[in-house]
Amino acid sequence: MQTIAVCLLTFVFIWTAFASSSENLKPHHTLDEWLDRQYAFSVDHLLDNVHPVGTSAGVVIASPSQSHPDYYYHWVRDSALVMSVVERLYERASPGSPESKRYEHLLWNYATFSRMNQLQKTKSGFGEPKFHVNGSPFNGNWGRPQNDGPALRASTLIRFANAYLDRGGSIEAVKKLLYDSRYPTQTVIKADLEFTSSAWRDKCFDLWEEVYGHHFYTRMVQYAALQSGAQFAKRMKDVGAADWYKLQSMKLKQIVTTHWDPVSGYMQETLDQSGGLPDKILNLDTATILAALHTVDQTSPYRPFSQEILLTAQELVSRMAPLYPINGNSNLTLAPAIGRYCEDTYDGYGRSEGNPWILTTAAIAETLYHTASHLLEDTTIPSSLKHSYLHLAQNVTDTGDHFLNRVRLHTPTSGSLSEQVNKNTGFMQGAPHLTWSYASIITATWAREKALRKLKEWKDDRPVDVPAQHYDRVFQIPIFRVQV
Repeated sequence: MQTIAVCLLTFVFIWTAFASSSENLKPHHTLDEWLDRQYAFSVDHLLDNVHPVGTSAGVVIASPSQSHPDYYYHWVRDSALVMSVVERLYERASPGSPESKRYEHLLWNYATFSRMNQLQKTKSGFGEPKFHVNGSPFNGNWGRPQNDGPALRASTLIRFANAYLDRGGSIEAVKKLLYDSRYPTQTVIKADLEFTSSAWRDKCFDLWEEVYGHHFYTRMVQYAALQSGAQFAKRMKDVGAADWYKLQSMKLKQIVTTHWDPVSGYMQETLDQSGGLPDKILNLDTATILAALHTVDQTSPYRPFSQEILLTAQELVSRMAPLYPINGNSNLTLAPAIGRYCEDTYDGYGRSEGNPWILTTAAIAETLYHTASHLLEDTTIPSSLKHSYLHLAQNVTDTGDHFLNRVRLHTPTSGSLSEQVNKNTGFMQGAPHLTWSYASIITATWAREKALRKLKEWKDDRPVDVPAQHYDRVFQIPIFRVQV
């Protein structure tokens, strides 16, 4: 028995309540045409921010901007997420190709630089959030520690190590830098896993660097790192460590579930807050959506298509649609722009009023694409419901496109992506060429490709001949549940 829940009403219809009577979006290109160009531009500019001229090999800058705002640093979290994209590019490239060799070189440099970061004397140890581009720690006042970074770094490098070994790579090279099965260790992955396996109980600052407490995002990525770490430790014949990581992940899994609040109906990002900004009264945050996306390759407690994640996304869309004036032109093909959380006051330069972000808007689209794919991967669907599932998956995919349409509307013709979109004017704001913004477009594109591929496979095998009015009766409800 499996329950599949899809928050279709929100994503298909919620913004119609806020839509103006103006014409629908009339782009110069179709979404497919725009995305083809934007994807290529995003890959190029993401790679431009990996070891740019004048930085140490292995550095990933958050943005080239060095003033107003100064993002010219190597953040442990951001770099891990960006290099996760590079690792997937490595897997997608043909073995031995120039592209494959380039990505592999970047990943080895990143691992070497990361080990250097681990060995630095910093104010918060492994939880140090960022480093200068020459590798020295940033010692100014900051929200520290941030314990999601080491977990994300471990997950990225574990995936690289597995792919490298699967392609016939040197086990000795892996043992020398990535995982040596010794304690104390001299390698980057094992050091991060040892830290994460003991630090997951500790409070820290969240991924936005603003709130001190226990965070859903941090706990989810720590769980994912320990799960994949246990599997990789077994591969490296480090059985004792594998058992330890597995045990800690199981303990952590139980605690992660306490973030779900059935009363509010959405995931609570932070529990036991004891410091940082006091503004997040709702405790409703797109960090919870990002947590599911950044652990999608693991068997995490909450996947992007989990009912709790979709309900949280529904609440975010519902509250943010009327929050930003630019959403006044939302309609059936143009979804609302999404920010970090409703009470946000960071404007990209300082504190005034928060705006929508590129990466959070793209995250809703990516969540919907994963949901559509999941619907069509269920092999237990009764034949009587297969047409309904196909139609639902198509609607969910289309709605994901509506969120990318929002990103497209505010992207300049150059393709340059900043951190934020001004909520009043619709123009880019904050750090220009934000590496994480480019990463979010790339991963959303991959999720969309998978959803479209599965839709085509289903349509080829199962031609749809059910009358449209049947779908109106079935799908126009807030939560669609099918008992299988």
